Amino acid sequence: MWPAIALAEKPASSVVPPLPTLASLGGSADTPLPASAPITSVQPMVQHSKGDSFDLRFATVSFVVDFVYENAVKTPHVIGPDVLADQRQVSFRYKAKDGDLRGFLAAFLDSLGYAVTVRDGVDFIAKKPDADKPKETREPFVYVPRYRKADYLMRLVQPLVGGRFTSQRGVSAVGIAGQGSGDISRDVPQTSAAAVIDQSTDQLVFLGTADEVAALRKVLPMIDVSRGKVNLRAWVYEVSNTTADQSGFSLAVKILGLGLGISNGFADPTQSVISLHASSGSNTIDAAIQALDSDSRFKVLTRPNVTVLSGERARLNVGQQVPTQGNVSYQGASGTPVQSIVYQDAGVIFDVQPTVMRDTIDLSVDEEISDFVRTTTGVNASPTKNTRKLQTMTSLQDGDVAVIGGLIQSHDSSSTAGLSFLPKWTKGHNNSRDQTEIVLVIEARKI
Repeated sequence: MWPAIALAEKPASSVVPPLPTLASLGGSADTPLPASAPITSVQPMVQHSKGDSFDLRFATVSFVVDFVYENAVKTPHVIGPDVLADQRQVSFRYKAKDGDLRGFLAAFLDSLGYAVTVRDGVDFIAKKPDADKPKETREPFVYVPRYRKADYLMRLVQPLVGGRFTSQRGVSAVGIAGQGSGDISRDVPQTSAAAVIDQSTDQLVFLGTADEVAALRKVLPMIDVSRGKVNLRAWVYEVSNTTADQSGFSLAVKILGLGLGISNGFADPTQSVISLHASSGSNTIDAAIQALDSDSRFKVLTRPNVTVLSGERARLNVGQQVPTQGNVSYQGASGTPVQSIVYQDAGVIFDVQPTVMRDTIDLSVDEEISDFVRTTTGVNASPTKNTRKLQTMTSLQDGDVAVIGGLIQSHDSSSTAGLSFLPKWTKGHNNSRDQTEIVLVIEARKI
């Protein structure tokens, strides 16, 4: 029968009970500690020993092992670093009449997660090795996506399982990374090296346990569903002769509101985007657009009609590509400089990205107006690009119309009338400023 082995418990509200005497060991009785002494985080060790009998209180595990081996077991031994670093406090009490000390010590160490291994007459005390766990059988699973890309599905389900996915990773040319071909992951900046890693694949390959494979068989069909589609009809207008009190945006909102049968009292000229929803029984958007077309202040630049997958981008460019100077490279042994030419888009550029939600359509719009002028400073051989940008995001109901404005262009012009041989003061001078505003009208409908 083995004596009880207990770890020291130190609740904050308890007190130290009087220690028992060792009269049975032949020693003198000790004065017990006061019962009112509070317990601290680390208790001082109390040690009593006689022969092969020990009574150690609040001793660290490392001290108990070293003390017992040094004074009682007395066999060659090696104490592992895990045991020496163990500073947990325990109580160790053993009497020689209770049985074999080595067996008692082995049971004591086993309760603390240590084991004694005897090799060539030497005791090695170290942390117990992990129990041999049955090796889990892994099985392959190949899933061919129906609607979504495999890399998209992999990113969604990877945190749910512990197995591993495999997919081919190719590196594409740097110049292709920014073309938005759909093969490059959009989760990283296009200027990053990771942007040129092609993460597209047509199959999802997984290696895991049977339970993980069963979970994937249930989850993947639930998320591999058809993406929503949005039909975008857009009208880009150039509004002339706008003023601070009567902007092209406010004019468009008022005219469209009348055409759709909506009160236009909310047409705040300080806003740059607003959504309109036709009430039941009102005229269609086509009738409202005809009202804009009939206004002489509105000039139609373009009216695209595209269908876009949810999460993808549609780009509209009304303008031209202007050649500009690029980098200079040096070729051949003589280092002949070669000037590259880069064509940049200029004009009215819209980048639209719809995201189909359950009840709404989130619309992200990047609007840019740019033109090139002659460079007067710096590299005067290349033109200077003037750019005005607007970025916004709005949420529309199915069939709603968004009106976006706020980008204004001003053009100053001057003219002189008179005979060339007459003095300047006899000539007539005319200075004028033409101000135009770009207004975008978008209708979004789910398909």
